Amino acid sequence: MELAYGLGHLSLELPPHNRLYSVESQPMGDVADVPAAVLEQLDRPVDHSAPLKERVRSGGRVVIVISDLTRAWIRNDLLLPPLLSYLNGCGIPDSDITVLVAIGTHRGHTDAELQELAGDDIFARVRVVDHDSHDEGNLCFVGTTSRGTDVHLNRLAVEADHVILVGGLVYHLMAGFGGGRKSVLPGIAGYRTVQANHGFLLSPDAIATMGSGKTVGNALHEDMMEAAALLSPAFLLNVILSSQRGIGAVVGGNWDTAWEKGCAIIRQRYGVPLAARGDLVIASAGGFPTDINLYQSSKTLDNAFYAVEDGGVIIVLAQCLEGGGSPEFFDWFQYDSLESMVAALAQGFTVPGYVAYHIRRIAAQYTAILVSDLEPAVVRKTGLRPAASVDDAVRQAQEVQPTIDTLVLMPQGAVTLPVIP
Repeated sequence: MELAYGLGHLSLELPPHNRLYSVESQPMGDVADVPAAVLEQLDRPVDHSAPLKERVRSGGRVVIVISDLTRAWIRNDLLLPPLLSYLNGCGIPDSDITVLVAIGTHRGHTDAELQELAGDDIFARVRVVDHDSHDEGNLCFVGTTSRGTDVHLNRLAVEADHVILVGGLVYHLMAGFGGGRKSVLPGIAGYRTVQANHGFLLSPDAIATMGSGKTVGNALHEDMMEAAALLSPAFLLNVILSSQRGIGAVVGGNWDTAWEKGCAIIRQRYGVPLAARGDLVIASAGGFPTDINLYQSSKTLDNAFYAVEDGGVIIVLAQCLEGGGSPEFFDWFQYDSLESMVAALAQGFTVPGYVAYHIRRIAAQYTAILVSDLEPAVVRKTGLRPAASVDDAVRQAQEVQPTIDTLVLMPQGAVTLPVIP
């Protein structure tokens, strides 16, 4: 059989096994007319809440919060024009609209990148600015969550009359799902607020309560929800990835309940029931761009983690055409133990640092083999085992697991989450 690898495919000859399960998503096509779908949600939200025209008023200042270039698939250039036209029709001129880019603790954008992100027309019409989590003078304290997180948010959003969240909904390996409240925290939150919130990932129960698809009892997610409630956004507009990595659905409405409707779609389309965990899990990231680098490919490793039996083996196919990812991400692998990584994260938490820790943690618990174009020494540094080919990876797996009772295949490993009943 063939599995996607970068811009091509790799051939796989399945090893002997007793049972075979394939984890594949329900097909989801592209939305034919994205602007029309946006306007539909603005007037008839998915959660049957009030339309946007009943939530905004003429003369009010509007801040539209959008995601940064790391989530360029959201296609703000398609979503923003119909949204601005709709607001204009509600009596809100371009001069009263600001687009605020929720970069969280990521790097800022150049003017050219902001123009690319928003689209030429929008960039020329309204103010488009980056959030800066370190700019204390442009942050406002809005309250403290029940878990003790002091919430400081971007002043533009806090002082606006109406805030609209525009983002994308996918499984998220820490917060359960992306989108929704993440546009607020970490999106437009102060650095200390983000650090306090993300610190929950280092709690003893983090593995059991925080991860893809997990929201109930997820302290990270619940803290984010409380922070977003303190801002009380007027409306949410989120998109869902299609099977072809276009826009498969648009959901709009209340920032909380419309987001929940979107999560239900993710669960239905990309949460795949699995009858049993595998002694061997073979997961392709799904090809480019989901396997563009090791940082992005960690999502595939995380999803495969849910499908493997105790003592089992994971094989991940990810070309990593652009290497490992950011220099910061690889710097975290300098630590020689999980304990030292946790100590460093406690001193200065970063998402790349946590992803590196998560990879190392899975590699410490299971035999995890990576088929990639990365240098073997680079792969070994992460705790993963390098393989020169698929055949080599299968050979290594059989050395660890000579008898394979259950084999699990994940051809779309980056986006599908195995769900054990």
